[in-house]
Amino acid sequence: MPGPEPTSRGPIWSHRQCVILAAVVAALAIGLLVQAARFSTARLADEARVFRIDPNTAPYELIQTLPRIGSSRARDWVKARQKRPFRSLRDLEARVAGIGPATIQAIAPFLEFEEPAKPRARPRPRSVPSNRQTTLANAPAAP
Repeated sequence: MPGPEPTSRGPIWSHRQCVILAAVVAALAIGLLVQAARFSTARLADEARVFRIDPNTAPYELIQTLPRIGSSRARDWVKARQKRPFRSLRDLEARVAGIGPATIQAIAPFLEFEEPAKPRARPRPRSVPSNRQTTLANAPAAP
């Protein structure tokens, strides 16, 4: 006895349904990637609030660990600040070769410029009478 005749079934999903499903999956994947990027950026910003350095006092080894800063730029950075301290990010960008807007944007969350200590005003010496006659007039009379 011969077996039952095979029946031909069509595809489970139509071509149109497959295209729609692919578009939905792609949209979900893009949404997840965007959320992951936002989370990473927010986490990095939170960590940056904790890890802030003064560009005028940070050691060379720490400077070279900043984003987009390597050993060569860190060396130039230290040389430039030895001449005079940096006053701002713009000053840092202008004085260190290889640091441009993209690098400034990358390192800005990690930097904090401390106010330079203001020199204390020296007290003025009291004026001492320079006229000898004034000194003699105030001296006790000789016996």
